[in-house]
Amino acid sequence: MWNYDAGAILDIIDFDDMSSYESLKRLDVLKTGIKSVKGIGNFKKLQWLSLDYERKLEDMSEIVRLADTLRALSIENCPKITDFSLEVLKLLKSNEVIIMLFDMKIVRFAF
Repeated sequence: MWNYDAGAILDIIDFDDMSSYESLKRLDVLKTGIKSVKGIGNFKKLQWLSLDYERKLEDMSEIVRLADTLRALSIENCPKITDFSLEVLKLLKSNEVIIMLFDMKIVRFAF
């Protein structure tokens, strides 16, 4: 998904309406305007997730639904994400996940 105007056609602010793509293994999301990763667990085989320039993205709480499959998580320029404590810790405990954060202002990253 790249430069998708999430509000232009439908009011898409998360991944809830994309359940038909459950076999997706890699998802690169760039400049879409999503607000949360709600519904991300619908991608039951997702191994790579990249979230770039998602200026409205705040809610990462459902990222833990990928704990069994996710191997790489890249987040770049998502300024409203400020708390990575519980969600990322659960992923780290579950897998050997590569986590890359670029240009982030993390307020809280607890171990």
